[in-house]
Amino acid sequence: MKYTPLFIDKLRKGDQKTFEMLYHDMFPSLVVFARKYVDDDSLSEDIVQEVFVKFWNRMSSISIRISLKSYLYMAVRNHALDLLDKKANRGDNLNEHAFDEITSCDEFNMLSQDVYYQLNKAIGTLPKRSREVIKLSMNELSLAEIQDELDISRNTVKTLKRIGYSKLRNSMRSFMEYNKGD
Repeated sequence: MKYTPLFIDKLRKGDQKTFEMLYHDMFPSLVVFARKYVDDDSLSEDIVQEVFVKFWNRMSSISIRISLKSYLYMAVRNHALDLLDKKANRGDNLNEHAFDEITSCDEFNMLSQDVYYQLNKAIGTLPKRSREVIKLSMNELSLAEIQDELDISRNTVKTLKRIGYSKLRNSMRSFMEYNKGD
């Protein structure tokens, strides 16, 4: 399922049917994802349900800067790691994989925030139309959907997308090379 800006707008307005579609579409894969952290089927389902409840309760104020899917996966990961961290502080047993995830989480979060910041900065330097095409593309819209959204030809979408991603690759390559030695 594609989560278009219109879909996200309906969520923000509290459209229950749209939320139910999202829930039924994403729930199974998010449970499998949570299971990688907690290794417990019931707890994995609880984690995902709690994430969806929080999402529903704060939907109108949530700022989604990445794709909706990525947002939900990150929320599930963070919630699972928080639970594991609480268990570790209580002295409960953790599997080795989960412990490794907790200890590397801060480093990962710092790196991903830095990369996200640099990517947004690079996107901001693109010409307006190219920036719009890249943002819509990153929100998983197809060429035809972008064409309709921006009212431009399919070839123009392809060209702007190709040029935009080329510039982003160059910007991010420079950033990654600079940070390789850290």
